Amino acid sequence: MPLPFRTPQNHKFRLAGQARSETGSANATLSYVMMFILAVGVYLAFLFVPPFMEKGKLEVKIEEIARNSRGQRSRQDLMREIRKETDILGLEVPPENVEINQDSGGRWIEIRVRYQRFVRLPGGKLIPLDFSAQVLEKL
Repeated sequence: MPLPFRTPQNHKFRLAGQARSETGSANATLSYVMMFILAVGVYLAFLFVPPFMEKGKLEVKIEEIARNSRGQRSRQDLMREIRKETDILGLEVPPENVEINQDSGGRWIEIRVRYQRFVRLPGGKLIPLDFSAQVLEKL
């Protein structure tokens, strides 16, 4: 048989192993709230992490394009290459959102790509996210 012990709240005796119903329900409620918050956090990460990963991939590709240009490619060639990479990533980038600046001596090139990505929330609401990938490469 379990041994009796005193609880600090009311100094009444109860058997070891018996839980108070108020404490148990409070702990269960707290556990459910924490699980709900964790589930919402995981869901939001599932929605918002991929667009930021795409931005990182685009920056890497733009950096490769800039590094490989060596001032010898025309502006149209660079635009075509950037367009190809954005199509591969599934990004819609209008030509006016791509800026290419080059030094006349061929010492540096700067490429900036601006685009907007939409994230659909539950209920169908779309949230626009504005991104800008920029690379300055010294040749």
